[in-house]
Amino acid sequence: KNLDLTSTDCGVDGAKVALTSGGLTTLRLFNNHLGSDGFISIAPLLQGGHAAIEHLDLGGNSADEDAVVALLDSIANVKEGLVNKLAVLEIGGNTFGDKAAEALERLKRVWPKLDVAHDKPVREGEEEEEQD
Repeated sequence: KNLDLTSTDCGVDGAKVALTSGGLTTLRLFNNHLGSDGFISIAPLLQGGHAAIEHLDLGGNSADEDAVVALLDSIANVKEGLVNKLAVLEIGGNTFGDKAAEALERLKRVWPKLDVAHDKPVREGEEEEEQD
């Protein structure tokens, strides 16, 4: 029921297989270098949520903001006949800015109880402050 593929370099194909295998309630794909292409590739598999997975960790995969938006919008796009079980989505460690925040708002209108853990939004033109 719980599959932890953290830092295994499972790749996009491994992520797809894990997402489509039956019986999982928790899937951790943290730090697998999925990147933007990976998020774009798995987004259709998460259209409307997921029928079995309740906790999905996609953190630390260095996806750009457009890919994060595509993923969030896919989850928000309700698929007829799918009973969504997704309750927790972790996407920290991927770019999260204004566009992603807007996509999250759209997602929350469809799935208000979905808990989405993400990094603090980085606004365009902001530089990260250096710590002394």
